[in-house]
Amino acid sequence: MYRKLIFITSTVLLLTITAGMYGIVHDFITYKISHEYYTKFKFVQFGFISPDNKLPINTLQLLVATGWAATWWAGSLAGLVFSLVAVYNTKIKNSIAFTVRATVILFLIAIVSGLLGYNIGHFATPLSLPDLAEFCYECATIKKPANFTTAGYIHNFSYIGGLLGIVLGVASILKQRHNVAVKTELDKNRKPLA
Repeated sequence: MYRKLIFITSTVLLLTITAGMYGIVHDFITYKISHEYYTKFKFVQFGFISPDNKLPINTLQLLVATGWAATWWAGSLAGLVFSLVAVYNTKIKNSIAFTVRATVILFLIAIVSGLLGYNIGHFATPLSLPDLAEFCYECATIKKPANFTTAGYIHNFSYIGGLLGIVLGVASILKQRHNVAVKTELDKNRKPLA
């Protein structure tokens, strides 16, 4: 029981840190696509600057904080769900292997979803300035609405991909657990050759 508790705690901690780092890298990339998405929306949304600030004082620190705040919770959720499903009625060695595979699935789906969001956003009709103004402070003054729209698609698709990745990661763990159980049962029933 003690080893399982350590496994669960370690998995939650590692996936929280990994997801937070993923979010930071993600935000650095999308900031290059549209800095206005951050300076006129994300930084204000997360409460890191007040709406009357025109430009952030330290963009690097704000990107790190925004990226972390946007994704750490998804890593904690994935770590908790993956570890609880993986550790049930199996050896720790198997649980680790199941969780690693599920984590790879999660991040691959999140990355592919973000790329899909980029492609859809890049070719989509940009939101009009009045539409942007309805959900974003000072968005009526955006100079590059196409870039802003693309960054928004990337973020939204990445969130969807993260949640889908958690679901498919759990499905992967359940399938691997089933395969191990079947193999174990076959090994038990196999008669030794005389």
